Amino acid sequence: MGQRLSACLGGQTAALGDGVDAPRRHLCAKVTVSNCHLKEASVEQITTIGLDIAKHVFHAHGANAAGQVLLRKRLTRAKLLGFFAAQAPCVVAMEACAGSHYWAREIGKLGHTMRLIPPAYVKPFVKRQKNDAADAEAICEAAQRPSMRFVPVKDLLRSWPRPFGGEGRIRTYDAACTA
Repeated sequence: MGQRLSACLGGQTAALGDGVDAPRRHLCAKVTVSNCHLKEASVEQITTIGLDIAKHVFHAHGANAAGQVLLRKRLTRAKLLGFFAAQAPCVVAMEACAGSHYWAREIGKLGHTMRLIPPAYVKPFVKRQKNDAADAEAICEAAQRPSMRFVPVKDLLRSWPRPFGGEGRIRTYDAACTA
């Protein structure tokens, strides 16, 4: 034991059994670093992407059908549509809010299946502190549940702002564009 310990320490001997240091049996252990988790995930494997939207920065969380994490990405507003154009068609889920209907229409034009989830249904899936990346992960996990209820995406006519009083001068989007 003493010779092996001396060889591991490069010829130096250490006091054994002094009760201060940790056991010496791990000094010869070899540490290897695996870089398999750093490889880029295959685009074809991603089946669901959870997208948390904000003013300037969006967070995407992609998973396969088994729920394994394949993608965590921070995207700016300018790069969002380019990112989804490069992805294979998959299910993209977001929390339902006023801005999500616009992004659902734009991303849906790229061939993706859009799903909007009410925020109250996403909240139970947040595992750690509230931040955009954790919200994107929770949205992705909630979208993969078979019993989840979704909000339909509003078309442009339904999401167009109306003047006060409900019915007003602007009745269709085409009338607004020609006025």
